[in-house]
Amino acid sequence: MIVLGAGASFTSQNARGDRIKVGEALAAAISAKAGIEYNKESLVEVLGAVRGSILSDPVLYSILSQEYKGCEPSKELEDIFKYTWKRLYTWNIDDTVENSKGRCVQTRRFYNGLRDKAVEFEGPNVLHIIHLHGEVVRPEHGFILTEQEYAEHIKSERHFWYQRLAQDYLSTCPVFIGSRLAEPILMAEIERAKKDGKVVSGKSFLITPDKLSIIQTANLKAKGIVHIRATLEDFIVWLKKNIPGGWSPKDIVSSSNNFRPNYLDGITFDEVQAVHSVRPINIREIKDNFLKLGRSEQERRARNFLEGFQPSWLIALSDVPVWLDSTDQLYRSFEVSVNNNVKFFIVTGQAGSGKSTAVMSVISKYSEINKIDLYELKADVKNVTKALTLLKRIHSKKIIVYIGDLFIYGDNFRNYIESISGENFIIVSTARSGEWGEHFVRYLGDIATPFQFQRFVRKDFEPLIERLVKYVPSPKFRQATKQAQIAKLSNSKNQLLIALREATQSERFDEIITSEFEGLPDDDTRRLFIIIGISTLARVGINITTAKEAYHHVAEKRSFEQAMSPLDGIVSETETGRLVARHDLYVRHILDSVTNFDEIIKAVTSILKTYRKFDIPVIKSVARTDYTLFKYVTNHSFVMSVSRNHGVIKRGAEVYRDFEVDFQLDGHFWLQYGLYMADINRLDAAVSMLKKSIEAYSANEFAIHALADIELRVAKERESFDPATRSLINDAVKSLTLQDAKSQITTDQYPIVTLVNGHLGALIKHGQKEAAREAAVRYFDRIKQLEKETDSSALRSAKERLIKFTTFGEWFEKSTRRDGKHKPARRGSRPDTQHKINAVPQSKQRLAPNNNAQNVAQVSAKNSNTEVDGSKSKKGRRRKHNRNRVDV
Repeated sequence: MIVLGAGASFTSQNARGDRIKVGEALAAAISAKAGIEYNKESLVEVLGAVRGSILSDPVLYSILSQEYKGCEPSKELEDIFKYTWKRLYTWNIDDTVENSKGRCVQTRRFYNGLRDKAVEFEGPNVLHIIHLHGEVVRPEHGFILTEQEYAEHIKSERHFWYQRLAQDYLSTCPVFIGSRLAEPILMAEIERAKKDGKVVSGKSFLITPDKLSIIQTANLKAKGIVHIRATLEDFIVWLKKNIPGGWSPKDIVSSSNNFRPNYLDGITFDEVQAVHSVRPINIREIKDNFLKLGRSEQERRARNFLEGFQPSWLIALSDVPVWLDSTDQLYRSFEVSVNNNVKFFIVTGQAGSGKSTAVMSVISKYSEINKIDLYELKADVKNVTKALTLLKRIHSKKIIVYIGDLFIYGDNFRNYIESISGENFIIVSTARSGEWGEHFVRYLGDIATPFQFQRFVRKDFEPLIERLVKYVPSPKFRQATKQAQIAKLSNSKNQLLIALREATQSERFDEIITSEFEGLPDDDTRRLFIIIGISTLARVGINITTAKEAYHHVAEKRSFEQAMSPLDGIVSETETGRLVARHDLYVRHILDSVTNFDEIIKAVTSILKTYRKFDIPVIKSVARTDYTLFKYVTNHSFVMSVSRNHGVIKRGAEVYRDFEVDFQLDGHFWLQYGLYMADINRLDAAVSMLKKSIEAYSANEFAIHALADIELRVAKERESFDPATRSLINDAVKSLTLQDAKSQITTDQYPIVTLVNGHLGALIKHGQKEAAREAAVRYFDRIKQLEKETDSSALRSAKERLIKFTTFGEWFEKSTRRDGKHKPARRGSRPDTQHKINAVPQSKQRLAPNNNAQNVAQVSAKNSNTEVDGSKSKKGRRRKHNRNRVDV
């Protein structure tokens, strides 16, 4: 990362062909214009003396414009762009970097630090250039020139690019050129970011021609900065000598992702971004790297893995994981799928079952035996289709692409798979059983080959015990007889992770977790864990620099490093630099049963505050993993879950309330806010929030569907069937009908099911029996049509409700839970508990004959043994519900 000070522009020229005035030269020119004597005062002092009182801003801006607009960059400044940098910051307001016409190996994007919000790193192809103190070509956005302006920006808490610079300062290798680093905002942000006043020496460099004193050098060293007495020109000479010919994004990707020599020769500049997201898995090298670790490090990593941390390739390819009986079955199934040219192979199983480790072990073994190249798609991949297309073009033979957790990629993954033609590809992923069965199977079931990873069995006990004895310190377990050790594992009916932990600790899993959490030294440490824990539940963890920023909002005493130290063994860093808790099973128990609601709210809001620095909507500004975290902590189901578990369901709204202005243009934020208001039966507020969601993103089908659903609920609760009620119903029905007519349904709810439940329920409640029967017949025909295309319990449930209503006049109202939440018509959901309303007097239960009604009656007779409430007899079912029976 490059940070340019005034000295970097010293050899450039202004529009008149003179050297650009910097520092004292500019201070002298401004003093002369003001008609006052100059005596070596600093530029900040001069500006403070003359600005406003002697020179107006327009006059001052004209001086700056004459000096810094239309500048010609020096040769050495242009040569900077022959090398790839993560970012380039400048304190200069001149336009030299914009006017560089030489060769540039990256696409440059310019940002005004006083106006623009921060953006995430976009990959080596793109260079962000940030003017921290403003730009002479955009004076309307202001400058930072005086001490007053420095102070105002420090207080504002909205100098987002300075915050980003401080994070980059700690996470990359900054090279400061031509600056004395007398920048109070930067120093304030660095101190806030690091918290403990310590930075490892040698991570940053300052290049200036100044001769510094011993004290000045020591002061820089304390900040982790090494001073090099040189000029920008000297630095470029050094770069050319050590990296002749420059250093392109392709060179960066080839080196960092460990591609074979010349592998990327045919890659174009535009494809570098895609290949940056692809990691070749060099099996032999990874195995050797594990063997090169010292014994103590091998044991530490093995112990962390056996106690619940996510598997890495280093662990998965070692002898630490046990090749379970289910792993053997998985290998055979995968082998058959490859031979059958299956394009997508998905492994499902419970959390903590060991499925991810098994998948990594299986595909690496198959790859090694059959000489098939194996790749991993990084979770932060920006364009999955481009990455897959590129791999397909490079390889003429079959390859394996591993994408990890399907949850991160969402419903669009079908489009990614269908974009790849041919048979030289098999994509492998994992998903939790519930998520696959209730969600993903609807989108991917017909193009995926699933494998259910089962629980460990008796033949797995001995190798598991051998690993535990070898790597996990547990004297009691080690001293037990082999029969007693086997009994420990045999007694556990839980998934692998819980069984292993309970066997070695001789305590219940939840007791172990409670003891660990409560044993942390103070609230600050526990708060940091909750931040990381919630991010672990989101399945992506949290970037270290983001974790520091979030922790700053809740910390009271400890520095970040001091809070992290006691979390060793409970929190770890992934290969991609993200912090994760040991396992989400641990986190769920702590959130549900150990910590209090106030601490959870603090953690969630501290995470959300880190997104304020980005442009909205968030999805356009951050990487996939960071957006996944944002979606998770704002998700109404997550917020309702923790609120309900702590008995404070209405307080969940606090998560959203403080961010209404910050995220006002984010459709997802308003959608989740509205759904939460609906969860707690604040329907008027929910309607308002959902309308805001549609205003922010008009194509948001989820919000459109949710709004129509809630409008029907509001209409149903109104006292009379007046014009306002009819209008609500008509608007909702029109909206849902349009959604239902689409050839492909992309939301989690079927519009037709919402119409059945909401529209008919509202009509029946207001006594509109004839209109309800007419609509029921139409909806029944539509459901029969949809059942030819998909298998869904939600459709089946809606169909049964229609049969009961049109045949017997019975209507079963959807119940609401104690928290007031109305259960939506989710695809794959089971029928909810119901109470019956007799929509037609008993003497007129049979409808007048018509073809549709006859069909319904025939279906009803055929399915007479299928009961909504699970009862075995219709008589028993009617007795059960008659206590709530109402004649309409």
